[in-house]
Amino acid sequence: MSIIGIICLLLALCTGIWAAYRDVTTMLIPNRCSVFIAILWLVAAVTSYEVAIPLVGHLITGGILFAVAVLFYGLRIWGGGDAKLLAGFGFWFSLHQAVGFIFWMTVIGGVLAVITLILRKRIDTMGFVKNLNEKHWLQQLKQGKAAIPYGIAITGSAILNMMLAAF
Repeated sequence: MSIIGIICLLLALCTGIWAAYRDVTTMLIPNRCSVFIAILWLVAAVTSYEVAIPLVGHLITGGILFAVAVLFYGLRIWGGGDAKLLAGFGFWFSLHQAVGFIFWMTVIGGVLAVITLILRKRIDTMGFVKNLNEKHWLQQLKQGKAAIPYGIAITGSAILNMMLAAF
């Protein structure tokens, strides 16, 4: 990967972290985050030395992950921001790497689900929650809504999978 590609990768990960933060604090992931992550991948791919064949594989992976994410959105399993964030990061992985990406996303998502169940039972004892804005994840839990900021799982998986791919 070129130096421009490495910079794009770091910017994509930072954007993902920002998207995950926004998911926790507002339960919304801005569209610009997902679009920016996908554009950064395109810049990294074009400036790389191995463009032709891997480019097609990454486009296929992004398309497949977007289709799966749209299905999850249609079934009301995920929000639209989660679907777009998954697709944005999906372009960064080959089909082979996408398996690890999905695996780690599922593991991190499972941990988030367990944390959500634990917090739901104890949310009334957490005094600081009343000071959070009404869209914050913990406020949503306090109101009895089934909310999980899956942007954390998507971004965490992307970071972990990219670190593992480097070795």
